[in-house]
Amino acid sequence: MQGRLANRSLWIAIVLIAVLCGASMLSLYIGARYISVDEIIKSFVNYDSNSIGELLIQTLRWPRLLAAFIVGIS
Repeated sequence: MQGRLANRSLWIAIVLIAVLCGASMLSLYIGARYISVDEIIKSFVNYDSNSIGELLIQTLRWPRLLAAFIVGIS
């Protein structure tokens, strides 16, 4: 019984982490301006300050997401 409960808890944790990652990507993706997933990835890997989308990600959406994580954890 104990092993079955631990296995179930592990699967629940994996599903919740996957949902959190999906919601995080949606938070970066959805907004008043359309920003592609490719542009989101580029903003973290190869930041270009001349790109409006990457600027929005780095200055507005990413800090908002981090603040939501911090508030959620506390």
